[in-house]
Amino acid sequence: MGKKISYKKSGVDLKFASAIVPKIRKLISGTRRPEVLADIGPFAALFHLRKYRNPVLVSSADGIGTKLVMALKLRALESIGIDLVAMNVNDVLAMGAEPLFFLDYVGIGRGQRKLLYPLIRGMAKGAKLSGAALVGGETAEMPGTYGNKRLGLAGFAVGIAERSAVVNGKNIREGDALIGLASSGLHANGFSLINRVFKPRKKFLIPTRIYVKSILPILKRFSVHPVTTRTPHPSGRGEEKNLKILSEAPGPTGRHAGFRSGCNGVHGLAHITGGGLYDNIQRVLPRRLNAVIKKDTWPIPPIFREIQEMSGISEQEMFHTFNMGIGFVIIVPNKFENPITAALSKTEQVFRIGTITKGGGKVIIQ
Repeated sequence: MGKKISYKKSGVDLKFASAIVPKIRKLISGTRRPEVLADIGPFAALFHLRKYRNPVLVSSADGIGTKLVMALKLRALESIGIDLVAMNVNDVLAMGAEPLFFLDYVGIGRGQRKLLYPLIRGMAKGAKLSGAALVGGETAEMPGTYGNKRLGLAGFAVGIAERSAVVNGKNIREGDALIGLASSGLHANGFSLINRVFKPRKKFLIPTRIYVKSILPILKRFSVHPVTTRTPHPSGRGEEKNLKILSEAPGPTGRHAGFRSGCNGVHGLAHITGGGLYDNIQRVLPRRLNAVIKKDTWPIPPIFREIQEMSGISEQEMFHTFNMGIGFVIIVPNKFENPITAALSKTEQVFRIGTITKGGGKVIIQ
């Protein structure tokens, strides 16, 4: 008979898992929304979808790439917890949707249990910043997979939008303005290069900015959506009529906060992540149009110049790799540029960075 061995000796401590759950429950409770129907503990989270006319769910799954490598070396776990939420909720937002809830997957190895609480604390902070509920996740202790120095990390966000209010770039027109919102720093892209060129520094690990609470009010205030009404029909079947209105789009409670006149004020949204301004704006750009960006319209933070100088890569490659100081872009008609800029300026650094022109679906940076 072989030597007796326990699950704990194999690297998995069930008592630790039981002990940390109450601490995690407290963090999660601080992000709770009224639509969340179950506390931590059941096999799955429950979320009640309230009054929507024609809702669509919007989902995202993402990680933080090799920023995790530097964060582990500096033990900056809370910071990357915020990053993980930000990368997902900003993507959901880029479809014109409100993030509802967030879940995570964390895989840890032997000796890494102490990293778990600050990591989840960061996720809870990110969830609060976005208004999403942290409804649960999976923590897998797998010493045979992750060893002593590695960590597996992934996040998942789900949001909701009225189908008519989804922003997909189809309404982008020639003459539209590109409004850029300042990033907080590098966010979570380009770290394969940074890890190779630089020693770990805390200034590289400033958390990704979460834009949800700045942009959602803009989407609600300046959106067009059809309202379906039913009128009596002689046959008794009823007749549906679609009425287009510009108003605050219905939120989870179905309330309206006033009506506006005019046309749709938000034509496109882009979360500037891997691929920089080039690739992420191109995702939403119709084939018949170009986005012309003037790089002298905002101050490029010194950290990007330092990276370019130390790495020796070209400016074009920098713009293909990093956000270069712009973390989110909103594409709007000229008539709404001023009111939208004024509203965003209350919480964000805002720049008019470019214009939509006739072309072939390209992003041109001059």
